[in-house]
Amino acid sequence: MQSQVDPFKITVDVKKADGSLFASYNYEYGRTGWGTFTGSESFGVAHLPVSFFGDIVISAQAQDIENFAGHYGPEFNVSASSFKMIYSVDPCQTNPLHSATCPGYATAFYNQQCTANPLYDSGCTGYAAAYLTQQCNSNPLYSTSCSGYTTAYYNQQCALDPLYDKGCTGYDQAYLINSVLQMVHQILVVQTIL
Repeated sequence: MQSQVDPFKITVDVKKADGSLFASYNYEYGRTGWGTFTGSESFGVAHLPVSFFGDIVISAQAQDIENFAGHYGPEFNVSASSFKMIYSVDPCQTNPLHSATCPGYATAFYNQQCTANPLYDSGCTGYAAAYLTQQCNSNPLYSTSCSGYTTAYYNQQCALDPLYDKGCTGYDQAYLINSVLQMVHQILVVQTIL
């Protein structure tokens, strides 16, 4: 009959990508009789990138403390054992707009606003073209590069002076009035000379 407890220790070493040790967990299961053990651990560090981790090394050490002859002492059934690592992704890494405290938030927010509306800031890609379009839609006379500039300029000149072009609305009437005024002016000039 066994009078002492056989030591049985499982060690889980979590390595970094560079091979150095990140964390080590030791579980002591010395006891008599058969048993099943489960457990969980938290790293205590939130949202490490997947690339941070390297290998996980699980080792078991046991001893038949009383040195009985034969197959005695602790047993470890590898085929019935499992290890599970539950990982949650840092929402800031997948979406910097998740929170204003995320690294890269300001840049992501700026880019989002520029994509939605290039007029958000003069530094946005496409700002100059969007500004020109906005100004041209507001007033086609804003620039000679506006698509309606030629028509708007023509209409403006006709409104200022219907004699600008024969195609202006009111040209015939303005021409007639202008001709009559010139004749009256010539008559007045001739009468003044006489």
